[in-house]
Amino acid sequence: MILPFLLAAAVSTFFSTTPSILGQWESVERSTGGVGEIVEFRPDGSFLQMVAAMGDATYEARGDGLLTFWKDNATGNTSIIANGIDFEGDVLVQKDDQGNLLDHLERIERGRKSDPPLVGKWCSEGFPGLATLREFTRDGKMFIRLPIQIAHGRYRISGDTLTTNSDRSPEKTFQFRVENGLLTVTSKGSPERKFKRAETTLLKDIP
Repeated sequence: MILPFLLAAAVSTFFSTTPSILGQWESVERSTGGVGEIVEFRPDGSFLQMVAAMGDATYEARGDGLLTFWKDNATGNTSIIANGIDFEGDVLVQKDDQGNLLDHLERIERGRKSDPPLVGKWCSEGFPGLATLREFTRDGKMFIRLPIQIAHGRYRISGDTLTTNSDRSPEKTFQFRVENGLLTVTSKGSPERKFKRAETTLLKDIP
């Protein structure tokens, strides 16, 4: 009975010292082209780090048409893109406003039974070997994520010090804090980086 007790104590200690950092985070700032970073800290001490092209929009589905609304955070202006859509089983066919084929998307997760058919997660091949992931939520949000580079590693925490070691980077040490829903990470000689909790669940299941 001693071993289960020790394991339970270890798990309890881990969660009591790291609850604020667990989960998936996305960089607040992205490049002009929409490239940012996604980090997921897992309860078993492993983490996933991704460089990804990211796009966030709102949408309206009207019959066989789809309107997406893209807001430019720098100017506040919103652009609207109109596409035609058609469902062929679990395949979503997108066409431009002239009826030309744009993309085939395969459904990877459905919404609720009561949801419109567009709600859920979809996948299509962007660049060779890289999948573009899309999520349409029931409250009218659309997320697009294209992972470009993925690294796996381990992390440990001591106070406000975060130490990481991944298959793409040797051991690094950071200072971190979580305040007002933001994770701020700093390291010597580098500017601080800020992350927010990820709204989308698209990348949760990447092994």
